[in-house]
Amino acid sequence: MSRLFVIMLLAVTAVVGKPAKAQENEITAPPCLRIDETPLLSFIGEWDVQWKYRLEPGRYQDSFARSEIELELNQCALVEYFHGSVRGVPYLVRTTFVPMNDGSFSRSRLDTEHSMFSLSEGIVRNDSLIFESSRQFGERVMRTRHIYSPVDSGGFEVRFFMSRSMGDPWALVESAVYLRRSD
Repeated sequence: MSRLFVIMLLAVTAVVGKPAKAQENEITAPPCLRIDETPLLSFIGEWDVQWKYRLEPGRYQDSFARSEIELELNQCALVEYFHGSVRGVPYLVRTTFVPMNDGSFSRSRLDTEHSMFSLSEGIVRNDSLIFESSRQFGERVMRTRHIYSPVDSGGFEVRFFMSRSMGDPWALVESAVYLRRSD
């Protein structure tokens, strides 16, 4: 009787084990697209940031900030640590950039002023990297657009636009020029 049990157990293991092994092979993801194979490579470094932040429509605060952008996750992602201040209060942002295998990009962002996590999709258009997202608030759909463009100094500029509702015009919320830190 125990011999029959062992034979049945081996038969079940052999039948169940093969699909499990096949599933394991199907789940294995291809390697990530490395940052050094994308336009994001030039973002790596320490930056001084000349920053213009919208306090309210039509009113901006000129400020300076610092940013460190580094490789993470085995060179599969870039992470920016942005340190500035708004109205004398520290303003911190963590942004993660991930190149996708189809040539697009994903971007996540969390800041201390809004405590809002955002995800956006990006594409390269001409010399710029453009990220867009939308978020539903009841009947209203808020849209955001971040445009990363090179500047003559060897740095880059980021312009952040927002549209409070579908069909509304885009309004500039922030602009920042990143200059490579020389110290």
